[in-house]
Amino acid sequence: MENKSEFLPEIELEPEEIASLVSTMATPGFDVLRKILRSSVDRFAMNLINTDNVEEEKVLERHRMARMATIFLGEIYNRLNEYKLHYIYSQPNPKPIDSGAGLDLGEFATDENGEETLFS
Repeated sequence: MENKSEFLPEIELEPEEIASLVSTMATPGFDVLRKILRSSVDRFAMNLINTDNVEEEKVLERHRMARMATIFLGEIYNRLNEYKLHYIYSQPNPKPIDSGAGLDLGEFATDENGEETLFS
């Protein structure tokens, strides 16, 4: 019989979905979302901190909730980073661009040793 705690549901995102996700992660709005998520997790921690120590059951319950919220957010960030790295490293390497091609550098001058230089 299969142990139910070992079952990990996985999803397979299409390359277009991964590209869309990664581009969303690069927007300023995603940083706002990250702040909101972090603030939500911090509320669980503050709820724990503000619990009276004499209420042991409540402390234990809130500790579990704060821990699970932190683990959940960490899991989300890990998955997002996996998709981001997969996207980055699955892209073909572009050919280097010669940034000096087509620039008119003028004529070469010679320095005191007779060697060509761009500077007069």
